[in-house]
Amino acid sequence: NKKLYANEGDKKFIRWNNPTINATHSVTVFTMNNTFNGTPTAFTVSPYSVANNTTLFVGTNTGNLFKITNADNVANSAAAEANTTEIGNGYLSFGTIKCIAIGTTENHITVTFTNYGISKVFTTTNGGTTWDIIDGNLPDMPVRWVVFNPNNSDQAVIATDLGVWSTDNLD
Repeated sequence: NKKLYANEGDKKFIRWNNPTINATHSVTVFTMNNTFNGTPTAFTVSPYSVANNTTLFVGTNTGNLFKITNADNVANSAAAEANTTEIGNGYLSFGTIKCIAIGTTENHITVTFTNYGISKVFTTTNGGTTWDIIDGNLPDMPVRWVVFNPNNSDQAVIATDLGVWSTDNLD
């Protein structure tokens, strides 16, 4: 939908409308409500979003994950009024979310964390009601990124500080 989302500080993020043609950056700043904890560290727009009705997933440095529906149409400083839902509360690590990957539906989500001494890779197939830790045999190191195989959501590639790992059985 030609929108760029980025961090603007504690409990804040920005939406840059049409950065491909608007070099002067027409930016909308969002301040989240009190349920939004921490500084945004990861943004993913759902690939299942439709024009002018974006679902945005935002991860924070405190391990919170939020789903914001209709993110395209939120006015300045009104993200608290958007359809914002915390998903993963109580299931995810207390660390920094680095990546949010969406699988076969918006209910199939995998997140990664960059901290040492905690679980690093979590997945859900029910939209965040429950989560499974799927670190497998990964060493205790930051996990930077995960991407699903577009032809088989059981397969993924995981980028870490030590190298790139793959799995044929993500669950």
